[in-house]
Amino acid sequence: MQLPSGARAYLHEVIGQGTDEVRLRYVSDKFDPSALKPDALLADMTFLCQNNELVRDGGVYAPRHVTVSLADRESEFGIFNADVSQSFEAFIIQRTTCIWEAF
Repeated sequence: MQLPSGARAYLHEVIGQGTDEVRLRYVSDKFDPSALKPDALLADMTFLCQNNELVRDGGVYAPRHVTVSLADRESEFGIFNADVSQSFEAFIIQRTTCIWEAF
């Protein structure tokens, strides 16, 4: 999918589907978080949250919290890999809208 920044990303993995807390793991082959301004990165992450079918379609199986990650390559969840560049953002879901949770 095309991101607001112009990059392309694909959904690599969904963790926790059917629960209140879901992790959406996306990959963009040329992702470099240091190359994006913070507002542009947040726009991309919000777009990924907002355009995921679990959030967009709502319903009884919609999560209440979503963590979106964007990485430059696929990696195994929970295993540290220093070669992977990635960023994370957390969102609260209200109806079908992603609301950013600033840490």
